Amino acid sequence: LETLKEIITSEKYQEILKQIEIYNQEQEEYKKMEDIYKMWMEEEENYDAAYEDGVEHGEKNKTLDIAKNLLKQKVDINTIASATNLSIKEINALR
Repeated sequence: LETLKEIITSEKYQEILKQIEIYNQEQEEYKKMEDIYKMWMEEEENYDAAYEDGVEHGEKNKTLDIAKNLLKQKVDINTIASATNLSIKEINALR
């Protein structure tokens, strides 16, 4: 565009070149905003996945704590397995 500016001396064409420059700048800004939006969406997806992992981890820990307490109360292992959805092996590992 700089070379065209030097060659074209007509005001009408100079104005057209200005409009082209503005359009190009707008396209660059649009691309930057699009990139920022994509990064934001990826970050949000990562946050959601980390949150879900944390919730799952917390639920599993709570279930293990309940199973430990039931073992201390001498509750039958099969009953604990049924109530907590833990395997017999997982419950035995808590002893």
